[in-house]
Amino acid sequence: MYLKSIESDQAEQVWNIVSADLNKLPNTWPKLRHRFLEWVAVSSRGAHKRDVEIYPKRFYIVENENDNIDLCLGFASADLVDENNESHFMLADVNDVNISYMTLPKHLGKGVSTFALSKVKDIVISDGHKPVLRIASWNEASMRIAQKCGFEQAGADIVIQDSFDYEPTLLKVFHLVS
Repeated sequence: MYLKSIESDQAEQVWNIVSADLNKLPNTWPKLRHRFLEWVAVSSRGAHKRDVEIYPKRFYIVENENDNIDLCLGFASADLVDENNESHFMLADVNDVNISYMTLPKHLGKGVSTFALSKVKDIVISDGHKPVLRIASWNEASMRIAQKCGFEQAGADIVIQDSFDYEPTLLKVFHLVS
């Protein structure tokens, strides 16, 4: 499998792929079209730029190196926690990076999310940041993937009022085991 960066001109394609089942989107991803398109586009402009690292990062996963986004298996994102957004990422510290991932339904059980989390985790660590995950409490499969990739639950569950769709969500926060 391969991890490829989503470019701003691919935002609409990504929306068309994920909008079929918005309930499957990670809780930190916007569920309204105009906010989603803006959220994807920000990554290609580099909201936080320090030397060679740029955050946020948005990725799609494909089976073969030459596959394009139309053949994607899933998606992943990495968002830098800073002074402006740290309240949105409870139990994360400034300069941590929140990782989110999803596998498209027809590719479940093929290791797509495990691959994505492993690769994005390595990128975050190589950039000198600590990865953090925020997983909906109902998503047991994602919690198993997190544990398989070396994460463990940190502290109690938290309830957030999602700033993207204003729905309360019960989350479990996972940190990488040292």
